[in-house]
Amino acid sequence: MNYFLEITKKIEEFCNTSPCPDSRTDYLKSAEKISKLQEEASVLESEGVKSNDERIIKIYEEISKILEG
Repeated sequence: MNYFLEITKKIEEFCNTSPCPDSRTDYLKSAEKISKLQEEASVLESEGVKSNDERIIKIYEEISKILEG
């Protein structure tokens, strides 16, 4: 599996959601966490880390966990 591509799909999924009025603060906190994780993944990708590297898989899993709420 190409985890870089899967991370991109997860981020697109998150960006296509609209927060409920009562959960805007939680949505923004999640967005901040996802942004930091995406940045980490981008740095690793620019360093030539392979998509199936344990660090990339961990980032993917963390983003998935955030999206599950």
